[in-house]
Amino acid sequence: MNFISRVAFLQQAYRRRCNRGIEYSQRALSLDPNFALCVYRTGDCQILLGDCWGAGDFSEGNFLRGQQSASRALELDDALAEAHGTLGHVSMHLFDWPRAEKELRRALELNPNYAQACLWQAYYLAFTGQFEDSIASINCALQLDPLRWPVEYERRRAALLCRPIR
Repeated sequence: MNFISRVAFLQQAYRRRCNRGIEYSQRALSLDPNFALCVYRTGDCQILLGDCWGAGDFSEGNFLRGQQSASRALELDDALAEAHGTLGHVSMHLFDWPRAEKELRRALELNPNYAQACLWQAYYLAFTGQFEDSIASINCALQLDPLRWPVEYERRRAALLCRPIR
């Protein structure tokens, strides 16, 4: 199996998991449509379907559906750090940098131990040219959740983003 085949295989598996997550969330929401955590999770899966490192379905529709779900979750529970983090994440994909900063900051105010929000904040900081702060944020995520494989992987990717171009 060559590299391209492996990537395609992994993306198919990732896509199946995201779609299954959406399906399970929708089942739960049929029982309780105001379950904010489940509404946020649906949005998170929708965004991950469009994320370039995930399933690779780059249509803007995934991001807009994810944004709507995260916004709905915040209507139900404005203190849900995960929904603020997801809204910050999708705002980066939609190039709404002020909103991304605001939502990621709010997620970390609500839950300073939210490693995924630290990770997304690291990307925000790298994309906006704040490289030293980006590295600090990724190291924070690694300290909060050292056994989570994406954090170490993402730390290495962020380091590539932050290195000087010669």
